[in-house]
Amino acid sequence: MTAPPSAFHLYELRAPEIQFGIRFEQLLAAFGLFSAGPGVAEVTLQYPGRGAELVIRSWHAQEVTFAHLGAVELPGSAPRLDQHWEGAVASFIAPGALLRDAVDDLDWAGKSARIRVSRDPAGLSFLSSDQTLRLEVEVPMAQLLGFSCQPGTHQATYSLRFLSTALLAHTASGSSPAAGATKVAMDSQGLLKVTHLLNLSDAGRVARVSHPLVPDQSQTPDQSPADCVLLFTILPSVEAVQA
Repeated sequence: MTAPPSAFHLYELRAPEIQFGIRFEQLLAAFGLFSAGPGVAEVTLQYPGRGAELVIRSWHAQEVTFAHLGAVELPGSAPRLDQHWEGAVASFIAPGALLRDAVDDLDWAGKSARIRVSRDPAGLSFLSSDQTLRLEVEVPMAQLLGFSCQPGTHQATYSLRFLSTALLAHTASGSSPAAGATKVAMDSQGLLKVTHLLNLSDAGRVARVSHPLVPDQSQTPDQSPADCVLLFTILPSVEAVQA
């Protein structure tokens, strides 16, 4: 997740770069606490606190909420999956509601899902199956906001849990699944990139999402001053969906 300094009301950094670790579940719990507060309150994040911790505060009328999250040692340098990105052989842009319906249907059939994209004829489908049930969801091409595919058929299988998390991440805050759109790109090895461009100008709600289809292998969308890029990279599963 990447947010530019212009996404904040106040941004101050007294060093070229600061890195620290926070337990993810603690960070999610803290953000859930602050988002459930009454009305619209400004939230500040400060590091380091007196005990080298991350300090989160918010003020609303006479009420003050704060959390101190202890920093943890950063894990060793893990390889970045996007370093192995070979450029998209297929990509599409879909409304959030369309992806929500497809993922919800796939959950009935199994624990993995195959994405299949073809150029001639143009087609996009999601397939999931187990020993007793096979389900294929064909996406109406007219409902896509963008589509690009090199000649042939390109497909790969992914963990349905990981795929669902990535495709529906922009609705996790409770916003409508119809809000915004998502760009999905696949390379020749099946590596998948899922990109959401969230607008933060409306109190954290998704107000506008745009994914211009440009020939950029890095798949970095154009950002407006208040945009936050949410990017997931997913490895294909070694388990194949039975045809």
